[in-house]
Amino acid sequence: MPLLNLLPWCRLDREYEIGDVVLRPYSLKDELPGVNDEATRRHVTQIVSCYRDIEGRPFGHPSVAIWKGRTALDDLTEGGEETLGEMVTIACFASLASRDLASAGRHYSNSTRFTLYRHRFERVGDFTSLAYRRRDGRVLDGRTLSELRFTAPVETSTQSDIKLDEPLAKAVVAYRDRSSEVEWGRLFNALMWFTFGNSDSDSVSEHMEIVAHASAIQELLNCDSRDGAFAVAVSSELRPEADLYASRSRRNKGFWNPSTDTLRHEWARELYRVRNQYAHGRTTAHGQYGWGRTEHLTLAAIAFPLLAKQLLDRAGCYTLSLHEKASIRGFEQLLDSNFLHEPDPMEEDRRFPWDKIIDHEAFGIAFETAAEEVRTRGGSTPEPTGKTQ
Repeated sequence: MPLLNLLPWCRLDREYEIGDVVLRPYSLKDELPGVNDEATRRHVTQIVSCYRDIEGRPFGHPSVAIWKGRTALDDLTEGGEETLGEMVTIACFASLASRDLASAGRHYSNSTRFTLYRHRFERVGDFTSLAYRRRDGRVLDGRTLSELRFTAPVETSTQSDIKLDEPLAKAVVAYRDRSSEVEWGRLFNALMWFTFGNSDSDSVSEHMEIVAHASAIQELLNCDSRDGAFAVAVSSELRPEADLYASRSRRNKGFWNPSTDTLRHEWARELYRVRNQYAHGRTTAHGQYGWGRTEHLTLAAIAFPLLAKQLLDRAGCYTLSLHEKASIRGFEQLLDSNFLHEPDPMEEDRRFPWDKIIDHEAFGIAFETAAEEVRTRGGSTPEPTGKTQ
């Protein structure tokens, strides 16, 4: 039975290969692999035209998931549905991980744009069968195409193209192929939690997004269900060049005066305590001293990809870039800044705090690398120059 795997709101900037699956941008005039007869092309066009933007016009920029080396309408083989879901989740993560958060950059995405719809049809004509879930199973619902309409969720209405961090996606696929079933299961579960927490949908409350982000980090780091263990696991991974203690931070309003822990330790502990309260039914969290809900979510959305990349780097599947190393080293400084505030237009340096921190740390790492190379060759260490924070 022909099957069209459609991501109707996924406006990709180009074609991407994710494991055994190709995600291909599609417009109503495009040809699809293996779809040769005019009647079938017209049927696919009718299906795609059912998906409308918020003004009621055909969305026009979906993507199609195709098995590598096969036709666009080949049905799933045994285990194919699970594999396809994994590859789409990996692609979604590769997009979320490269967003410009708390920054002047323009690259943004969310997981709603990677929603996958499966359209089956026994024959070319005016009908399609939609596969969707019920609480007690899965349903195939036959519909007349001429009467079928789906309107894009508001959070997908941006006209910007989606870019994927392709090296990161390939690294996750490599980890999947090389690691044990337990190791891959842990990473994939973490990616699923992270995907759930980044839909931008108003149907998912910020309370549940906090739960999702903290759960993603906990699963990724494989730490115990205690705020102290969570804080130790996070703070040991996101190490700066020099520790910033919470009691001396600008965020301290007196509540951390007795603390001898670092700011990143206090942030992780607070995030997990808030997570526990929301997970157990509270709508207002106690003990939330240092950061608001939106701040916690932004910080966790920045931290999780950095933690995942370090895991992949240690596994030999990925190589951290200078930008990523600078982000890891500067994360504790980000915690101490007003990173959601836009720069004062009257200031000479109108960069966002996070952009300043990354630039400063990247310069420091580059200088240290150059100095080490000079020492190795037996020369004299150069003096640092250039703009600092």
